[in-house]
Amino acid sequence: MMTLEQKKKKKKKKGLTMTMEQVMKKKKNKNRQNKYEKKKKKKKKKKKKKKKKKKKKKGLTMTMEQVMVTAAMAPCEMVSLRYG
Repeated sequence: MMTLEQKKKKKKKKGLTMTMEQVMKKKKNKNRQNKYEKKKKKKKKKKKKKKKKKKKKKGLTMTMEQVMVTAAMAPCEMVSLRYG
């Protein structure tokens, strides 16, 4: 057995001492937290997506008046309009 003096001289361990179970629990929690933070970042990225531009219509655009005028014309008149 140790005497009282020897017991007093015994050095204390520096830092916190943890059991293996505690270490594993801490690791698990850290991993869970990291996963949560990654998901948060992904959600933020999704919100930043740019809106798609609308495609312009190809061809000539006509007003309703122009459409009605051309509809009233005979087919041969339309051809003359197209080719001058």
